Amino acid sequence: MVLGGCVVAVGLLMVARERSHTETAALGLEIDSTSRAGGSTSLALLGEAVAIRAPRATAIWVYREETLIMSCPGVDCPDGDGASGLTFEPVVARPHRVIALSGPLDLTSTGHFDSDILSARARGATLEVRLIDVVARRQELKR
Repeated sequence: MVLGGCVVAVGLLMVARERSHTETAALGLEIDSTSRAGGSTSLALLGEAVAIRAPRATAIWVYREETLIMSCPGVDCPDGDGASGLTFEPVVARPHRVIALSGPLDLTSTGHFDSDILSARARGATLEVRLIDVVARRQELKR
């Protein structure tokens, strides 16, 4: 009986991982910097360009710690009216977070990371969140 429970638990874990991967791939969120990237965290060097793309998202929001600093669509987007991507140069060596989302077109940011996550989920949006660890010196990139 215990073995059967283990098989069910492993099966549920595999389904949960597969679903998470599908949701993540659905928005196509990519973060490119001159530094290495891995998993859900990317590393970037202070003052170097970071390119964010999410071709299947309806919005991209970038936060320094908990506060919104850029959003797309909006004035921060290169094309001004889509969420295809944006580029920025971090000016502070602090954690940055990126939310790519697909949901209602009238979904707007409150300017605060936690509130935005809750609001977007409550409205049925699909989210992908990534952390960008911005460091001041190249030596810190080797972590």
